[in-house]
Amino acid sequence: MIPSTELEERIFESFGRCVFCKNEFPPEYLTDEHIVPKALSGDRQMILKGGSCRCCNNFANENYEQAALKANFLIPRILLELKRRSGKNRPPPQLPKVALGDRTMSGDVDEFNIALEAARFPPQWSIVAPEPAGLLRGVAATGDLKNFRIGILNLKLPREETAGFTVREPNDHTSFGLTICKMAFCYAIARKGLDRLDASDLRELLQFKRDDLYNFFGEVMPGENLHSPYLHRFHFRRRASYTTVIVHLLASFGGPAYEVVVGREA
Repeated sequence: MIPSTELEERIFESFGRCVFCKNEFPPEYLTDEHIVPKALSGDRQMILKGGSCRCCNNFANENYEQAALKANFLIPRILLELKRRSGKNRPPPQLPKVALGDRTMSGDVDEFNIALEAARFPPQWSIVAPEPAGLLRGVAATGDLKNFRIGILNLKLPREETAGFTVREPNDHTSFGLTICKMAFCYAIARKGLDRLDASDLRELLQFKRDDLYNFFGEVMPGENLHSPYLHRFHFRRRASYTTVIVHLLASFGGPAYEVVVGREA
């Protein structure tokens, strides 16, 4: 049996302010904030109504969210059929081309020239897991991604024979991490409110006013044993003085869990 691709549907009411810039706007100038991007949520949605102004919404979409959906999230959203219907002038997303044989150590891009239909594509997703967030480890995790693990998630889909192919998955780890941080941020604000939680540092990260992503984002802290029947799941945690949100991606498939330092209770 294929694990569930259903999201827990939740609708949160608007604060009348953008959760990113915190400015007040008339309702017609606010847009619904999809806590889980539409392209990852299937038919059900988790929405903060009137959550962001159009300017802030476009900023996130253009600067990292779309990049993550076209890179790290591309394979699971196509294979699990989470992809949205394309607009009139927008071509549907395509799976990356594969190479015949074991090309794991090869750097020759030209070898990856075989287009497979979804029914023959290897049902796997490569997972990059950075160390837990620097703020939780008491270290300054500045700069680019350095120490990390790579795992493979079997999507448990019925497939024809898929052995004999090597997949080179598109990766944009910075956009991937920022998108997960945005999901955690929006969930936390939707649940706790704009003024109960001081999330100013994470807000600045999402607005590109700082660039220390790995101080806030990383693998979940040790000791967690997470399970869920839903496609994605969120969990609050208290780590010393910090409030964190665990974003459990593809939870029903046994997918990876990431922990985001959201801020401190005000």
